Amino acid sequence: QPTLRKLVGGSSAPQLPDDSVRQLLVEADATNELFKYCEGQGYSLFVAAQPCSYTTQVVAGMIYTVSMSTEPDPGTYYEIKIFKPLPHLEQKARVTEIRMAQR
Repeated sequence: QPTLRKLVGGSSAPQLPDDSVRQLLVEADATNELFKYCEGQGYSLFVAAQPCSYTTQVVAGMIYTVSMSTEPDPGTYYEIKIFKPLPHLEQKARVTEIRMAQR
């Protein structure tokens, strides 16, 4: 049976959202950024976006890729990339990319 190895610089395994990720979403204003993205693409959001899972990747800071669902259709979700700078820089987390995805 093959052994799973983590690649240096690779993303973590998907994890369930916890309070720290919910706090990160607030700090980065991710829900508002998602709303603006959807509005710009002509999509309508009628329900609040909910985080479903996330991965992390260590760079010169941390990249979080958060999967969020905005509708009852389990086949459609959004991937939101958030960059959290190193603590000594004293900068807020920020959304760097949003894309629609299908399961």
